Amino acid sequence: MIVFSLLALLSPAALAGGSVEVRGSVPGGRITVDGADTGLTAPAVVEDVQPGLRTVGIIANCRRGEAKVEVVDGVSARADVMLHQTGGTLVVRLDPAIANVRMDGAAYPSKPGDPVPVGCGEHALGATLEGYMPMFVNFTVREGELVDLPVKLQAIGRGRLRVSLVPASARLVLDGVEIGRGTQEVPDVPAGPHLVQAELAGYESYKQNMIVNKDREHVLDIDLQPLPSTVASVKDPRRNRKAAGVVLSSGGGLALMTSGALLLAASTRYQDYLERADAINTGESSESALKAQAYRDEEVAPMALGGAVAGGLGVVLGGVGITLMVGN
Repeated sequence: MIVFSLLALLSPAALAGGSVEVRGSVPGGRITVDGADTGLTAPAVVEDVQPGLRTVGIIANCRRGEAKVEVVDGVSARADVMLHQTGGTLVVRLDPAIANVRMDGAAYPSKPGDPVPVGCGEHALGATLEGYMPMFVNFTVREGELVDLPVKLQAIGRGRLRVSLVPASARLVLDGVEIGRGTQEVPDVPAGPHLVQAELAGYESYKQNMIVNKDREHVLDIDLQPLPSTVASVKDPRRNRKAAGVVLSSGGGLALMTSGALLLAASTRYQDYLERADAINTGESSESALKAQAYRDEEVAPMALGGAVAGGLGVVLGGVGITLMVGN
């Protein structure tokens, strides 16, 4: 009878136990039973689990979870395991300590230098402070790891910018902000990348990315070009003045030439009038004095007056034209 009882205890049916279907809140992860690795990955069915109250666990990347399940011989049980995030500890050593820190797009949860629990995995940290170059760091936290992260910001130097801009009415824009019109000097520009733009209606826009270096003066010469469709109407005022000066000077020269011709002709005809008047006075000519005077008043005098007017107009036009050509 005793031997039979021992054989019954050692029979396969007595050792078979039950099965457990294991599912996790997140797929994947190794399945353990009472801390022992089963070699299976959730979800899966674990066979031949000894009867009794068992602890079923799942160990995944940066996640862990456990559940209790009662195992009965020959019965299939189910264990639903809720996985929770695991992680390590982060210590940020910030210089300067007053810089603003954000981690993973949110405000840093504590004061730099204090230990902060952080979920394991990839993270991004950024530090900014006016007058310093911003710094961004990607780091990885493993389960149970202490990450000591030094973050030292570099001070930004200052440079100078001098821009010669034509036409003088064009807008000068630095990093999206208008700083003036025409030629400008900017004595205090943070070192680093900047965008310089210049624009004026009727002209081609100017745009240039540049790097300003610490303690250095950068010089830009910008000469905006008129758009092809509006060249005639938007030329540089200085060029317009010079062109007008050329036209007026030419007109003045032509007026002076006309004046000279008229005065020369008037002088010749006046001499003719004097000769006719002498002949009438001496009796050598039968022409009447009235006819001679009419010749003087109707032909000689108007020609002389026209020459004088043309001469005065030529002087005025020439003077204005020369002023426009040589003026700025």
